[in-house]
Amino acid sequence: MAAQQGAIKYLTTDMGRDELTKIVRWYIGKERKEQPSVYSEFMKDVSTTEFYEEAMTIGGFGDAPLLDEGDYINLAKSPFGDIIRAQPETHQLGFVISEDDKQFNRIGKVETLSQKLSVAMRRTKERAAMLVLNDGFAGTNHRTTDNQPLFSTAHVLLNGDTVGNRPASDVDLTMASLEAAITNFMLQQDEDGTYMSVEPRYLVVHPSEYLNATRLLESKNYFTGGVPSAADTGVPNVISRMGLKVIASPYLTDPDAWFLLGDKNDSSLRMITNRKLRDWSFQDNWTRDFVYGMDERYVAYAADWHGTYGSTGA
Repeated sequence: MAAQQGAIKYLTTDMGRDELTKIVRWYIGKERKEQPSVYSEFMKDVSTTEFYEEAMTIGGFGDAPLLDEGDYINLAKSPFGDIIRAQPETHQLGFVISEDDKQFNRIGKVETLSQKLSVAMRRTKERAAMLVLNDGFAGTNHRTTDNQPLFSTAHVLLNGDTVGNRPASDVDLTMASLEAAITNFMLQQDEDGTYMSVEPRYLVVHPSEYLNATRLLESKNYFTGGVPSAADTGVPNVISRMGLKVIASPYLTDPDAWFLLGDKNDSSLRMITNRKLRDWSFQDNWTRDFVYGMDERYVAYAADWHGTYGSTGA
């Protein structure tokens, strides 16, 4: 207790100075920068009110034959492939605080935890998008309409031809392997065997390959690896003229894997969302605790392999 003499208050020895000091508290990492989202650069975002989406492969027509004078009209039937159904799934997470905690806490715990929860929801969606690439070499959850992984040497066209969009033997990302991949990409065939007009636009890699990928795209001269040698000097790096963009994601699980992807209109990589991110809260009638949560309903998938190319690395 404080002893009083006149108009001046004194402190007794059993009262510390902390009794008169306001407690300062702050959250570590509250202002920490969030890992940016990158999937939407190469994957088409589609919002829908439908419960699921179906994709069907349609064939095409080859070259038109000559029409003999006086003959009947040339007719052909375009084949159709299998149907893939993509059904969005709900992702949900929340947190609980007590009634007293909400009433007496003075440092914005609800606001801070809500921000952290938003980061977790966005990160989960980013991981789901990258799962299509991570699962694209041998996974069973992301098969294309020909029942092959997204990246395969055994894709079957509707005309019966077998083609591939990965190397016969997987190789690390080098100038030679990238040039071969670009050539393979530009020679992709439609379902009737005719060549498509597609070019790669993005080179997607793990952050451990980011510097190597950037060096490959921006070097003025061709080089075989590491520091350009004397033999490489004067040989132009023609890849630098293609305008490819490097995208790095830490959510790729294989640090050696690399992917060439076309424009969003040249591939079937899609993120289907039929319920956008929403937040909600309520007070539990029994415990009086306050519950805060968020949910979103989506799925990422690739129904077709065209416009993509990938390698797991050596």
